[in-house]
Amino acid sequence: MSKAYLLGLGVGILAGLLVFVIYRMANKKGKGCREYDERQIAAQGRAARAAMFAHLIYAAVCIVLYAAAEKSVLDLPGAMMLGICVSVGVFAVSSIWSDAYFSASKSPRSTLLLFGVIVLVQGFNAWRHVQDEGWFPNGGQMDSIVVMALGCAGLMLAVIAAALIRFAVEKRQEARDEES
Repeated sequence: MSKAYLLGLGVGILAGLLVFVIYRMANKKGKGCREYDERQIAAQGRAARAAMFAHLIYAAVCIVLYAAAEKSVLDLPGAMMLGICVSVGVFAVSSIWSDAYFSASKSPRSTLLLFGVIVLVQGFNAWRHVQDEGWFPNGGQMDSIVVMALGCAGLMLAVIAAALIRFAVEKRQEARDEES
């Protein structure tokens, strides 16, 4: 790996940590209040169980494909990162559909805005890397950086889409309830 790549990786990790620290400091003000009720905690437990099973199934499929194929399209780090994105996506979407992802005490706007920024940054990262090295620079395998960036962007897009669909369904239901 080149020095520029390692420097960029280090800067990216530090930027992510900085965003996390700022986010945590901004959310300390509501620390005394309970964020999730018992129903939401139970729904998150069911979503975590579904995510675990999704990850196990994904890992089993990867094992079979890697054992059966002479050469795979994804390298191992990229495939494992996609597995993490799949399982986190299952958790997030399942929690959103059971109204347990966003706490009742906070607006989801800032979280969805942050996810949108992540989609843009990761999409740009993947595009830039494909422009420099192409889709399959490693002898027919996709580059891990592109796979990880697209997996992360896809995960965030899935969460945003599930949340927007959920909000639209809730709004339609409220309108029907007001009409009756």
